[in-house]
Amino acid sequence: MRIGAAGLVMGFLVGGGFGGLPPAYSQDAAALSPPYPRIANCYDSKLAWATEADFQRYLSKLDLIIGTTGYDFHNDWDSPGRDRAYLPVRNAVLALKKLNPSLIVLPYSDVIEGPLNSSFPSDFWMRDDHAQRISTWPGMYRLNTDRKDVLQFMYQKIKPAVLEKAEFDGVFYDCWRPDDVLTAATVREFPQKIVMVNDWNLPASGMEQVNGALAEDEINRVLDGKVEFEDFLHRYLAWTTRSRAPHVTTIVCRPRTMNDNPWRWSQLTDAQRSAEMDAARDADKPAMRFGLTTSMLGDGYFAYD
Repeated sequence: MRIGAAGLVMGFLVGGGFGGLPPAYSQDAAALSPPYPRIANCYDSKLAWATEADFQRYLSKLDLIIGTTGYDFHNDWDSPGRDRAYLPVRNAVLALKKLNPSLIVLPYSDVIEGPLNSSFPSDFWMRDDHAQRISTWPGMYRLNTDRKDVLQFMYQKIKPAVLEKAEFDGVFYDCWRPDDVLTAATVREFPQKIVMVNDWNLPASGMEQVNGALAEDEINRVLDGKVEFEDFLHRYLAWTTRSRAPHVTTIVCRPRTMNDNPWRWSQLTDAQRSAEMDAARDADKPAMRFGLTTSMLGDGYFAYD
């Protein structure tokens, strides 16, 4: 659900009532093991615009930040906005790690789609029978990720933009799975970095190759009767035990009151989006509690989106 909805867990979940800040950070990523509950922010940390008050009140109490820092990529690595965002995001990450040394920060990289980018070879884009680029998300167009040269091109972009920057702990590959090109190259060349993916419905295989996956809205599908809880729990526990250490598999769920249709969402004004998010924040505490307690059955993280 990439609609910018606030990943805001209630204050009592991230406050001092659960034992304060995690233990000291170790350069050995495998040693990272924050206490429970392990709280993540998914898609809405806004680090590029964060203030000192944000650090103290909320951000420093997180264990994992997944994307939407202001320095994130939809195959638009050459965007001037990304360059401008880098320094404030870097400064925010360094400041947060002084307050919470075990915090993990994973910038976002969309693998399968992005805005039109003239630096891409024209044959990299997926096209329909009428030679038109294919779009399945507002303003985004699909790339032909069946081609290894497309994935290799992506890797050569994400490598200097994210992986070679020491302040970031790894990368989050959205709309992607463990594969023998992109994730394999990342793990091979940067074994100290954390690699997290987001493949539909928390896949039943591939966990040994990366550090974790995002179980995005899977709890909502359980609540809607589309997925059996026992089946989901089996896959979740496999990901939190068999993946590379440290495990960063994260359960993220959303209020059932929110209509997250991306095409509808793209037509709303900023004020309308904010009003809907504010109304939804406290509207479905049972879903939030169910997602949180499920996450604590395994070695994973939780985010309320």
